[in-house]
Amino acid sequence: MSIPTPVVIGVMLTISVGRGFANEYRAGWAGAALHDNVRHRAVAVRSRIAGSIDVVQDENPYAIAVPGRATAPPRPGFQV
Repeated sequence: MSIPTPVVIGVMLTISVGRGFANEYRAGWAGAALHDNVRHRAVAVRSRIAGSIDVVQDENPYAIAVPGRATAPPRPGFQV
């Protein structure tokens, strides 16, 4: 007894999609775990004094890390 070709293709496609979903799910969890292990601090020098600041304490980290700048710096090659 021979299995029809569309059935074989359907089974292979189902397995492929299932494995792809599982891998993406695992990668999402791994990325979240890695993000939790990364330090989100930077050293800022102000008035010749170095200090450590938390760069994710505010919605706009540029306002903390770069004095006098309330917005993100422009992209290279982009005219403001």
